[in-house]
Amino acid sequence: MTVQEKRKLAETLMDMADYLDGIGHGNRKVRIGVTVHGSELGDSEIWHGIELANHKYPDIECIPIEAETRQIEGSASCEKEIHLKMDGLFKNHRIDAAVTMHYPFPIGIATVGRVPVPANGREIFIATTTGSASSKRVESLVLNAICGISAAKACGVSDPTVGFLNIDGARQAEKILSTIMQNGYPVRFGTSSRSEGSQILRGNDILNGASDVIVADSLTGNIIMKMMSAFHTGGNYESVGYGYGPGIGSNAEQIVGIVSRASGAPVIAGAIRYAADAYRGKVLDIYSHEKKLADRAGLMKEIDKMKSSAEADSDRKMIQPPPEKVVTEEIAGIDILELDEAVQQLWGEGIFGKTGMGCTGPVILVAEEDKNQALSILQKARYI
Repeated sequence: MTVQEKRKLAETLMDMADYLDGIGHGNRKVRIGVTVHGSELGDSEIWHGIELANHKYPDIECIPIEAETRQIEGSASCEKEIHLKMDGLFKNHRIDAAVTMHYPFPIGIATVGRVPVPANGREIFIATTTGSASSKRVESLVLNAICGISAAKACGVSDPTVGFLNIDGARQAEKILSTIMQNGYPVRFGTSSRSEGSQILRGNDILNGASDVIVADSLTGNIIMKMMSAFHTGGNYESVGYGYGPGIGSNAEQIVGIVSRASGAPVIAGAIRYAADAYRGKVLDIYSHEKKLADRAGLMKEIDKMKSSAEADSDRKMIQPPPEKVVTEEIAGIDILELDEAVQQLWGEGIFGKTGMGCTGPVILVAEEDKNQALSILQKARYI
């Protein structure tokens, strides 16, 4: 069963449950799970955000998710426990979407932030802010644009404009998007407010919202979101916006929105609103549709043209993975452009690992019993 078929089945089961409960499809509240854990500002700040959302948004029902074992509050075990509970609520169709912190999305899924700009209050979508759509930089930027378009459309922007921030790889990505636009993919470029009027955006264009969707790599996008959300407060308290957004990608099965450990109650309430909008607007279905349109217009063909001969050789010489294991331990500190190579290094030594992306950057996931050996291998190969 495909991801889209699973999602349709889940929606059908949820609609049936609503009918049997006497609520009726379309009238019930959107159920948003909110994990109460991990804030640098204290759990009380998360509860305040939930209270704000309950007061401001009568169409939303917030469902707090807490750890059962209070003595491990703040530990990694507590975080895993809460996320297991969250996954269980999704599985049992008790929540429609969730808001959490530090969620390790697999490569292929990235989040799109949403925030008003200081110049005029216009809302923009930062694509992307955590996770990674691809381990290949240019490919990732193009997919980020499609993620951003999908998020904007789900939130009611019917024909969003798109601009690439002036970073490494932006011009190649803009060229690919321009080519598939000529081949039939419907996209509308924004233009810089600077005198040259380019489709490549500058920092000024973030502040005045020159495009609905501003495309950057996730680490740059994460910095932008932090600055936009906390510039009023000096940096320790994020007070503005809707958080770092839902994880979007071909393999995404649920809507999981991200806030940071410095997100204050207004941002947590905003993230709850954003998660509900993404669910109501069917953001994952929109992404699936947009990606199909882009593929029909030759997206992968254009991306393949950008690959160097060295990358092609590397692809042909891929090492087969050892037997799969349950991987729970994260190894951080690896450059995202070297992430696939680092996993290959572990496979060559007989250690199973997977790529992933946490809020602080790319990670490799390995089994607990393999972590020390994996660290030694990666350090010796100078990946970390």
